[in-house]
Amino acid sequence: MKNSYDDRVIRYETVTNFSDEMFDELVRLINPRDGQAILDCGAGYAPVTQAIISRHPSIDVDYCILEYSEIQIQRAKKEVTQLLQLLGETKHVAYQQNSAADMNYDDNSFDTVITKMVLHELPAAEQVKMINEIYRILKPGGKFILWQTILDDSTVEFYRNMFRKKDSLAGYESLVENRNFITQDAFYFLLDSARFHEYELARSFTYNFNSKYRLYSELQGDWTKLRLLNEYLVNLVTDEGDDFSEKTNFTFEDDNVSLFFKQGVYLAKKPLTNE
Repeated sequence: MKNSYDDRVIRYETVTNFSDEMFDELVRLINPRDGQAILDCGAGYAPVTQAIISRHPSIDVDYCILEYSEIQIQRAKKEVTQLLQLLGETKHVAYQQNSAADMNYDDNSFDTVITKMVLHELPAAEQVKMINEIYRILKPGGKFILWQTILDDSTVEFYRNMFRKKDSLAGYESLVENRNFITQDAFYFLLDSARFHEYELARSFTYNFNSKYRLYSELQGDWTKLRLLNEYLVNLVTDEGDDFSEKTNFTFEDDNVSLFFKQGVYLAKKPLTNE
């Protein structure tokens, strides 16, 4: 099956309303330091690495960018190179095209590993592998920082169905097949199982899903597909009931379904000594 991220060439920050202020908070949490090795895992076109470099251009960090899609990693190389040229900086940036569930790095290689909206892209079994791989490649005392949607039992099934329908209409077959959104409790279980016992929700903010933003970025400008998506979402919300509608601040107007969810940036630390 073709990797849909080779076709899904969009600017996610625009579609998802990720603001500069959100990236400011993320970089403050990363807190890069001279001499560190930082992995941007499942990087896409590397907006996280670009955010670090643009806010700390003079810091001497070894950057590694891992991405499964050949198209996305080529975007990353181009955009990071252009940013460094614009800043007049030279950095060591290494690229690896590989799955986050099977990384070709040595044990204890990185001071920090960051994943932004990556975990849900993997099937359940590979999610387990990814968290264990991150634990393996982190140095003792190293930080794992993960940005993802905060879901619970009242929202996770709706969220899965919403994106499965959108991805199906967009023709993203591998996303329909592989994506697996999980609850916060399930994520904590994965951390515990991988021996990350010190972790916290370090930052949280509001994420606004807007169906109309997907019209040209993912639905090929096809208004019929947008209407089908909106009809599906309205019916889903109706089935969930008034409490869900109120919880997500649901509105439907001007051909746009708007829903609000929470997203968070989690911080986990690898113990200083092996257990």
